[in-house]
Amino acid sequence: MSTKKADSVTQDASSKILGFMYQMERALYRIFSCETDKTIIGIETADDVVEEIYLENGEVEVLFEQDKHSIQNSNQPYQNSSYNLWHTLHIWLTFMDENRKKYKEITYCLISNKKINKNTLAYELSKANSDKEINNALINLKEKGKNIINRLGDNKLKKTITEVLKHSDEELKFLVKNITLLTEIETKSARDPKSATINLLHIPTDIIQESEDIYKSILGYMID
Repeated sequence: MSTKKADSVTQDASSKILGFMYQMERALYRIFSCETDKTIIGIETADDVVEEIYLENGEVEVLFEQDKHSIQNSNQPYQNSSYNLWHTLHIWLTFMDENRKKYKEITYCLISNKKINKNTLAYELSKANSDKEINNALINLKEKGKNIINRLGDNKLKKTITEVLKHSDEELKFLVKNITLLTEIETKSARDPKSATINLLHIPTDIIQESEDIYKSILGYMID
């Protein structure tokens, strides 16, 4: 194996491991930030992280979280032509009908440790709340999708975008209405998941110096 190829394989493996650890940190944060006693957190089930909240009236709310971790300074995981973005939209749309029957409320959450520019489709989709904003975001989604398709040959991105655009306007509007985007500021405290979780542990001041080891022990137990 050439040095160049070996470096590529090593970098790819490192990226996947960091991505896996990022999911674990996100899941652990959701566990300790949960304010109800009837919540189930899933990892790599229906999404990277899934949070199901069981209400007193028997209804269930759900949050589907798609986590993208990047070690590249210039990389933006949810850019307009990103397979990550369109594949995620495709998966959410594919199971939307089933999930709308199952859950009272659905939140689709795009998470990344990187900043997503305000001029991106992902940012616009996440900020659309009013009917006018949702309609404009839907128009932009279709236009950008078709423009990308016209530039591509036959590949998985083109096929995925095509599948997304096959869905009805009602389905696409529901998706847009319920998308949220968390990047860089990934928690309520605007800290990274690890730091936020350590704070949520409320470790006594006399052992605060052990906070890192305590966190690692809990994370290790969850992974095991």
